[in-house]
Amino acid sequence: MCPTPSGSCSRSGVTRQLCVGPLAYLSPSRHLLNGHHGHPRPPAPPPTPAPPPTPSAEQVAALQKRDTLTRQLHGGASWFNWIAALSCINFLSSKFQVGLGFLSGLVFTQVVDYITKSLTRKLGSPLIFDLIDLLVLAGAAGAFAVFGYFARQGVRWVFVLGMVLYALDLGLTLLGQDWPGALFHCWALFWLWRGQRAISQLRALDQG
Repeated sequence: MCPTPSGSCSRSGVTRQLCVGPLAYLSPSRHLLNGHHGHPRPPAPPPTPAPPPTPSAEQVAALQKRDTLTRQLHGGASWFNWIAALSCINFLSSKFQVGLGFLSGLVFTQVVDYITKSLTRKLGSPLIFDLIDLLVLAGAAGAFAVFGYFARQGVRWVFVLGMVLYALDLGLTLLGQDWPGALFHCWALFWLWRGQRAISQLRALDQG
């Protein structure tokens, strides 16, 4: 209680401050009475990002066409690797007389093997002719394996060069009257042609 003549606190500013001041530390804060407890408000959540735009029907069709052409390109390029691998198997089968052969392999390496065997029977020195066989096989099969790598990257002239060389090998097949082998050569050339055509179509799709 504040000692005033009326027995109550004066309404003047100074006296009211003296009377209320000691009790202000015991009274709840205005923020507590308002329910805020003196803590700042939590930050607002970040705005939700807008969904990506839906592709149009033309864009979807273009993506599907690109995927189809890319698979055609890779499928055609893989035939170079098959030709290289099957040529090696045919060479090993001939050397070890296994009797296993694949029609899509290179006939050129088989012709070289036949010539070296004939020369070995006449002149001897089998080691030298075996080395010649191995070098010819490594050069031919290695070249087609390299063709397969660059053709897969979309290098068109590699497709064309490989097709020309394999067409010459088809000519040897026809000279030897190996009709099943000739059919398989034509089948492989067809897939190679589809692969190089896919390169042109992909370029036209990029430009369009």
